[in-house]
Amino acid sequence: MIEINTVDKFQGAERDIIIYDIVKSSKGSSPIGFLDDHRRINVAFSRVKRLLIVVGDSEYILKRATLNPSGKFKEFKLKEIVSELNRQGVIVHSLNEMIQ
Repeated sequence: MIEINTVDKFQGAERDIIIYDIVKSSKGSSPIGFLDDHRRINVAFSRVKRLLIVVGDSEYILKRATLNPSGKFKEFKLKEIVSELNRQGVIVHSLNEMIQ
């Protein structure tokens, strides 16, 4: 009933509920690494039928994460998505916020 895998393994498949773990955090500025690949984000976000839960450090993505300077991606799509979710007020910072 529960399948745990990488984003790449879900290519072409759909699931009712997806929990997408993008937990990368740093106290300083640092390259985002594999999360700069917007194709992976597209796969993760487009394979869900009912509920998508993204687990990560939104403050890191918005304030300290950077694209890999030698990478092939020039647009930080994940930052744009997190910024929009933040604007809409749907980012939850703790489990207590979710259940209240």
